[in-house]
Formats: sequence, structure tokens, C-alpha cells
Amino acid sequence: MRYWINVSIFIAVSVTLMALVSDWHRNRPVEVPKPVEARPFGELQDGIYTGTEGYAVVQVEIKNGTILSAKVLQNKPGSYSKSAETVVDRVIEAQSLEVDMITGATATSRVIVDAIRNAFDTVE
Repeated sequence: MRYWINVSIFIAVSVTLMALVSDWHRNRPVEVPKPVEARPFGELQDGIYTGTEGYAVVQVEIKNGTILSAKVLQNKPGSYSKSAETVVDRVIEAQSLEVDMITGATATSRVIVDAIRNAFDTVE
């Protein structure tokens, strides 16, 4: 008898939890993705921009409002600094400065992205 009471309680709790999760899933707010601009850096004229932040110096080429290429001209020596330089590939791919930093080299990645931002901030 006790066994059936425990089984009944387990089934009742399980069904209740499934109903609650289902209701939450159905009524949760839906995030609407932001539209992607065709030319995220459209206000910038075509050309090569250089920016610095701390120890990093980067050079970014803009063409038709998009980042065509970017390279790190100067960085701190070290293996983690070299891996951090791959953040420029993420910036080019995303056409945005809002990218994930390189794990294990987060601070240096952030310095490189800030140097790219500074290259664009010097334009008036």
C-alpha cells in the first residue's frame, strides 16, 4: 500500500512539473534579433585606420562600409598574446566589435578590440 502511495505522489509531482515547464516555455518572452546592418561601419570612408590601446597597435582596412582586413602591428610578447590576436578574425567575421574574447587571453583580446574601436573613434 505504501508503495502505491509513493508512486502516486511521484506521478502527481512529475505531471505538475511538466505542466509548469510547458506553461513557462509557452509564455516566456521571445527575444527578437536585432536587424543586421548591411554596412555596419557605413559612415566610415574607405581607407586604412590605425588605432592604439595600451601596448597594442592595430591597422584596419574599411571598404564599402565593412571591415575588409585587420592586423595587429604591435602587441605584448608572449604565447597568449599571439592567441589573442585571433580576435581580429572574429571582428571581421561578425563585422562588429561585440565579439567573444579569446579564452585564456581575455585581457589582451579586449585591448586589441579597444584598439580597433579607437581607430574608428579618431575619425571625425
